[in-house]
Amino acid sequence: GPEAAKNPQHPVTQISGDDARAYCKWIGGRLPDIREWETAARAGAKSRYPWGDTLQPKLANIWNGKSHLKNTREDGFVLTSPVRTYPPNAWGIHDVIGNVFEYCEGHPPWMTSKDAERRICGRGGSWWCSSSSCDFYNLVDIGSMIRTASLPNQGFRVVFDALP
Repeated sequence: GPEAAKNPQHPVTQISGDDARAYCKWIGGRLPDIREWETAARAGAKSRYPWGDTLQPKLANIWNGKSHLKNTREDGFVLTSPVRTYPPNAWGIHDVIGNVFEYCEGHPPWMTSKDAERRICGRGGSWWCSSSSCDFYNLVDIGSMIRTASLPNQGFRVVFDALP
């Protein structure tokens, strides 16, 4: 995406779910499944967020403003923030909430098999999520998007089953 092109410390965005899968496979990894993502993001927490049950906008890159029409930029970022800008969870994993929706394998029980064929799940919300829309910046909700779409608020993590 535009931020990563200017600054390699930003997450890669504007890559489709299919392309993220292909990249992961190319480097010997894979996308996490929806349960693995939640386990890693929670790091043992039972709360809605890694830090507790109350949203703390200063602990994640989420939309700052009352609607998607105006970003107040209180956090200093219009789009993505550099990786590791915000504190890690208890297991040392950064940015599990906000910044970019993270593609995941698998589908929740409510998703139809037809949707599962053309969609890919995303967890953690993004910089574009606000309390007035897209309230996915938490450890509970699972979003989904067309697997061939590439948007500036979608990204991914690579999981390695064993070190190379």
